[in-house]
Amino acid sequence: MTRNKRRYRNLNIKKEKTHKKSIYVIAIIVVILMLLGDIFIKYAIDYEKNILPIYNYTIQKNSNYEVALKPNIFYDTETLPSCGYYASKSINEYIINFEYIFQGDRKTNFKYNYNITANLIGTVKENDNQEKEV
Repeated sequence: MTRNKRRYRNLNIKKEKTHKKSIYVIAIIVVILMLLGDIFIKYAIDYEKNILPIYNYTIQKNSNYEVALKPNIFYDTETLPSCGYYASKSINEYIINFEYIFQGDRKTNFKYNYNITANLIGTVKENDNQEKEV
């Protein structure tokens, strides 16, 4: 009878050891999975931060100009409205106004500076209806 008790005791000890080993293995697997999950979540958050948002916007643009004249005997005003025919020798400068309205689908904190450089090339029709640069 004592022999059977020893045998059962040895079997119970072996079962306890294998049970403890399996608990350790499960605990190690859980810790590894938690670390991998933490790394994955941190990577996903960093990835989301690096994605550039897409902004949709509409543009309303408007431009108009006035013609500033040199002192002359033909006109008694200093400026004339746009869309007229004027002698180029009497023109001092063009006063051009550009207006652009950008309306987006969400608020942003974008700040831009624009530098607009333009060449103004005028044309005139001659007698044979060909345009000539002036």
